[in-house]
Amino acid sequence: MADIPAELHPVLANASVVSNAGAVTSNTPVENRQEILGTNSPAATAARVAQANPPSGNKMPSDQQILELQFPGEMNNVDILKIKDVPSELVGPEDYQAWTNSDSQIFIKEKPELDEFMRIFVLYHEGIHIRQFNQNGPPKLFQNMIKYEVQAYGKSTGWLDTKQAQRLGSARKDFRKTVQLARQAAANVFRIADAALEQHIMVINDGFTEAEIDEIYLETMIENSMLPDKYVNLEEFKRYQIGDLYKQTGKTFFSE
Repeated sequence: MADIPAELHPVLANASVVSNAGAVTSNTPVENRQEILGTNSPAATAARVAQANPPSGNKMPSDQQILELQFPGEMNNVDILKIKDVPSELVGPEDYQAWTNSDSQIFIKEKPELDEFMRIFVLYHEGIHIRQFNQNGPPKLFQNMIKYEVQAYGKSTGWLDTKQAQRLGSARKDFRKTVQLARQAAANVFRIADAALEQHIMVINDGFTEAEIDEIYLETMIENSMLPDKYVNLEEFKRYQIGDLYKQTGKTFFSE
């Protein structure tokens, strides 16, 4: 697929199977299946936003200034909050750098916890999620969630090659380290998505329900430490629902 360089991720570059509705029928030939993970070019996306110059000097811009530089005129209604205040009890205990909870809320670690260019990169990545939420709403299936992540990592690692990223990062001590870590994280997400995809392909003709297929994606993400390994009911081994990750208010008890 266009979002993912083939040399990084050859399987996903050539095949994916889930439609936007999250369904693959038993009569869908594997060799002709539609891509789930999208085809927008990260370079094209980056080119549209890489137009504003960063503040002069080495002073670190505010989070809101960074988003405005990266997404001119798009993030005026976005609140940037501390990740410790994220509503979901599932997300809160995890060591996530940031979490986008809706089309208007980004939760991120406090400044001392993130190096400067890593923070800039993370904000760009979360800004892509804000766009996704604005266009399609929050993911309603775990397979859609991993689609969002693959697209966001494709676009945000593509952005690293733009002049804007170079200008924002060249004076930051962690620039090269962040680029390396970001590409490693992206490759890991592509690998996890590929693993779930391969399992999905194996059961295409087995009459699995949408919920059973989605369980494949959830368990694969949990096994690879991409999502929390928790249950809402240990006796029944009942997992949480995707809506529990994107709660807007309140807390819910979850068991390890």
